[in-house]
Amino acid sequence: MIKDGDEDNIVWVPMPEAEFFWESDKVEGMQIGTESRYRGQTAEYSYKSYQHPAIYDTGTSLIYAPAGLGYELMTRLTKGLDRYYDRESGFMYVSCNQKQHYEDVYLTIDGFKFQVSVDDYWYTFPAAGRETQDTCILGFLDDE
Repeated sequence: MIKDGDEDNIVWVPMPEAEFFWESDKVEGMQIGTESRYRGQTAEYSYKSYQHPAIYDTGTSLIYAPAGLGYELMTRLTKGLDRYYDRESGFMYVSCNQKQHYEDVYLTIDGFKFQVSVDDYWYTFPAAGRETQDTCILGFLDDE
């Protein structure tokens, strides 16, 4: 499936280790939103001094970030908004009513920026008989 339906937008990235078919080249950087600043902080980060491997796994809908970087990303995304970080599970619980305040995230891999839209990393719990739903989670986990 291609998000915009245009096959010309397919990007092929090398898979350097044959025995690990799901691992790609390294993540070179990350950006929150499209501006240079996000909630008063730098929005784009380069990891050129230590690039982190990216893993493509269709068996999960979560994004596992290298230790420390997932938590940093989630705290930057939620700065000034309602949030609760559960260290045991690694989930960042947020208010569903504040979704409009979140930005897309971009990962730079092999020189290409790949978009992770808010809809891609936003998860709403089933209402379970409640009329309103106010607890959501961000689909990022810190790989500790």
